[in-house]
Amino acid sequence: MIRLIILLLVLGNFSANAAEKMLLQHIVKKGETLSQILYDYHLRPIYPTDGYLDEVLSLNHLDLERTKKLEIGDVLVLPITKSYLSLHAVRNNYILKKDLPKYRKTIVKHIYPKTNLAKIKKDRHLVSFDFDYFARIVDLGGGGKVEILQNLGVGANYKYRDVTIQKNYTFNVGAQLYGHTQSEAKFKLFPELGASFTPNVKGQLFVEFEHRPMLVYVRLIGEMEYMSTVDWVNDNFEVRRDIAGRGGLGLSKEFDLGKAILDINGEFLITVLSNPKGNQGFSAKMHGKKIKLGGGIRFFNSLRLGGWVENDTFSESIDKTMLSMGAGVNYLF
Repeated sequence: MIRLIILLLVLGNFSANAAEKMLLQHIVKKGETLSQILYDYHLRPIYPTDGYLDEVLSLNHLDLERTKKLEIGDVLVLPITKSYLSLHAVRNNYILKKDLPKYRKTIVKHIYPKTNLAKIKKDRHLVSFDFDYFARIVDLGGGGKVEILQNLGVGANYKYRDVTIQKNYTFNVGAQLYGHTQSEAKFKLFPELGASFTPNVKGQLFVEFEHRPMLVYVRLIGEMEYMSTVDWVNDNFEVRRDIAGRGGLGLSKEFDLGKAILDINGEFLITVLSNPKGNQGFSAKMHGKKIKLGGGIRFFNSLRLGGWVENDTFSESIDKTMLSMGAGVNYLF
């Protein structure tokens, strides 16, 4: 009798320690609801303010609206109760609480219940390519307008997700390399003139803060561009190579449509470093700004069709504004 009492005390102490240190993994099955899952795992009471529902939502980065859209195969992380341990053996379907951040970095389907979002978001390394076609109009003030109507662009993008995770927020980093050809320029006031440009190249680095429940992304952006432009200087046109360094913010929002993902985005950058004639030292004066607005829709978990408009204003020795409008395709691997 004494041995039985000692054994029960030892098992009770083991259950208490296990419940404090471990979390269960549950794979959603057909017809299951969150309330049913909590009930089956002895996570009761469920709904009062001191119930288990709020804890489960926090562990899985879910809100009540998303719990209505759980799908077969979604993974949930659940706390372990002493009553559950007293009736069930915990085998391979658990993780240690101290390993939860690492677990979230490798399995994020429980954060994105919808299948298409889960498929897109499951990898920490995201690689995509851009293919664009756009037109550009350059306003030179006294020199009139210059049209560069046929431009083809190609770019490569990389994002490393989940560098850190803090509750509903994650921290990502990434880079972009983009280049585009330019067609021959047409001068509105001087139709007999023409100018040919060499390709432009742009590199961009960013750090990104992602709010997962809302699918909102805020970026801090640094950008360098080596470009061929045309200016109106001393009553004459001048074609030259410019180098511009910019910094600023980007903001985007995604909307899950079930079979597709809609996004809207914008960037605001200020030129903080420039080499306006391509052969002089850099100037650290803050002059000029670039505003870009765009949007798109992604199908089949990988193919995105989108469009954008960009306004780039220069203000150093001259006043010049470049307005660009384009459309393109992005393919996510």
